[in-house]
Formats: sequence, structure tokens, C-alpha cells
Amino acid sequence: MSNVIDSEVKPTRIKLLSLCAGLLIFSTIISLALGTLWPWLLPLALVLFVFAVFAPLRLLFVIRGMDRFHSRFRKVLMWCLFHFFVVPSCWLLRLVRPSIIALEINKKTVSYWGEAEKKTFTVDDFTKQY
Repeated sequence: MSNVIDSEVKPTRIKLLSLCAGLLIFSTIISLALGTLWPWLLPLALVLFVFAVFAPLRLLFVIRGMDRFHSRFRKVLMWCLFHFFVVPSCWLLRLVRPSIIALEINKKTVSYWGEAEKKTFTVDDFTKQY
């Protein structure tokens, strides 16, 4: 019996800690993007952290519920994400055709792709670089 419980503690703890980290990252991104804090995310992440460290099996029903939800709705959610976000964004990029890379060569810019100062290199050149 204790062997079964021990085998469930570690994966449950890992999932709860990853959920806690995800909430903290999400809260940080939202606060940086909008300039406002979401005050309910930090206490929720703290509660999840405490449960993950001290009593991970108390929240096993949360992990099992998330696994059931994920197994039932993953195909539908990915289909919606793909068809409502990826496809329209690709259409929009094709319509706008942004020039991400400048096609004109500017002689004033300094880059590593310029021509070398010396056309030939000797063995001394390679040893002097260190």
C-alpha cells in the first residue's frame, strides 16, 4: 500500500510544482504586458507550492481532473487553436508580406559578412589571434 502511495507522490508533486511555476510565469507576463497585477494568481501559486511540498496527495483530485480534461478535449482545443489562430495569422502574413530581412545591401553597416582585410592568411595569423 505504501509503495503505491510513494509512486504517486513524486509525479503529483512534479505536476503541482509545474502548475505553480506556470501560474507565476503567467502572472509575470500579464503584469509586464498590462502593467497590472492579477492578485489572485500569486496566492493560488503559493497555495499550490505549499501543497506540493507538504501534502501533494491532498490535491491529487486536481491533477486527475486536469488529466481527464486534457484527455477529453486536447484534440478539440488543438483544432480550435490551429484553425482560429494559426491559419488566419498565416493568411494575414501572406496579405501583408512584411519584409523581415532587408534585401538592400548597405555598405555602411559593419558585419562579419564583409570582405576580409587580407586575402590570404598565414599560420602566424592563426596563432596571433589567441
